[in-house]
Amino acid sequence: MATPSGSNMERSSTLVSLCEVRANRAIPAIVDDGDEPLASVAREVVRDLGADGVLVAWHPAGEAPTFLFAAGACEPESVAEQEMLQAAAVAANTIGGVPVRWAGLGDGSDAEALLTTTIPAAGGVMTVTTIFRRLGATTRTRARDAAMRMLPMVHGFFSIWSLRARALATNRGLTAALNSSDVATLLVDAGGRLLFANVAAERLLKAGDGLRRAGALLSGTRLVDTMRLHATIEHVVNGGDAASAPSPVVAINRKDGRALLAAVVGAGQVGDAAGDAAAIVHVFDPDGDLEPLLVPVCRLYGLSPTEGRLASLLARGRSLADAAREMRVQEQTARSYLKQVFLKTGTNRQAELVWLMLKSAVRTAPGRSVRFV
Repeated sequence: MATPSGSNMERSSTLVSLCEVRANRAIPAIVDDGDEPLASVAREVVRDLGADGVLVAWHPAGEAPTFLFAAGACEPESVAEQEMLQAAAVAANTIGGVPVRWAGLGDGSDAEALLTTTIPAAGGVMTVTTIFRRLGATTRTRARDAAMRMLPMVHGFFSIWSLRARALATNRGLTAALNSSDVATLLVDAGGRLLFANVAAERLLKAGDGLRRAGALLSGTRLVDTMRLHATIEHVVNGGDAASAPSPVVAINRKDGRALLAAVVGAGQVGDAAGDAAAIVHVFDPDGDLEPLLVPVCRLYGLSPTEGRLASLLARGRSLADAAREMRVQEQTARSYLKQVFLKTGTNRQAELVWLMLKSAVRTAPGRSVRFV
C-alpha cells in the first residue's frame, strides 16, 4: 500500500484501539471515527435494525476484547456498555452458537434487550451488539430477521476489514522499522515517482543537495545524475536486477563533499498501475558524521574520554600525528594512549582498531543515540 511519504504512511490508521485492563475490565480508548468504513457500516446496522446503540468489538483468542466502535446509547463507562460487552463476550465464547443471539438488559425484561451478531475471523471473533430500549415481540422478530438478512453482508465486510486492519498494522510496523534506520531508504514506482521516504531520506531531500523532489519524481540536483538514476531504476525494474547480480550503485554529486551513493534494488513483483512499488533506493553518505556512532563503542570497550577521543579521531581517518595535534598532546603521549586502547580493545594495529570501531558501531535513526547495557 503506497503512500506519498513516511508521515502520510504513519497517518494511515484504523479505529482499532488497545484496551487498558482496569479492575479486570477492558476499558476502551475513545477515538474519533472520521470516515472509517467500519463506523459507517455499524451505523447502517443501527438504522436497519431500529436499535438505539451499537458496540463493535474484537475478541482475540485467549485475550481481553478490543473495542472497535461504539455509538448511540452505548456510552463510555455506562451500565449499558458493560452489559453490551458482557453479552458480546458470551456470544464470542460460545462454541457452535447461533450467529444472532438475544440477551436481556438489566432486569431481563422485554422492554430492553441486546442483540449480538458474531462473525468468526482469523485469530478470534468479531461481535456487533445492538441495544434496544423499547422492544416488543413484533419488533424483536423484525430486528432478528433483519439481522439474519444482513449477516452475509456484515460477515463479508468484517472479513475484508480485518484483513485491511492487519495490513495497516504491518504497514505501520514496517514504517517504524525503516524510520529507525540511519540509512536513507526511498521507495519508487517504475517511473521513478517517490512513494515513500524514511526519516533519514527526508533529511537528505529537505537539504536538496544531491537528491531532491522534482514534483513527484525522485531526482538529483544535476540533470545528468537524474538521468543516470532513472535509467538505473528502469534497468532494475525491467529485470536487470537478478537476485545473484550485484545491485547497481549510482553516484549522486553534491555541491560540497563527496557524492552520495544510491544503491537500487528491485522491490519484487511489480504491478502495472502507476504508484505500485517497483524499486528500493538505499542512499549512503560517505561524509556522514561518525561521532554519534563511535562514542557508545568507546564506552563499550571501557576507554577513558581521552582514549575514546583518540580512537574516534583514528576511526575518522586521522593519522596518529594529526590526532595528537588535534588533542594538543605530544605524539609520544598519543602513542601511550594508543597502547592502552589496543590493550582494552584486543587489537594490535591502527587498521585493526579502526575496523573494530566501525564494525561495532550500532546504527539507528538520525538524532537517536544508543547505549550498551
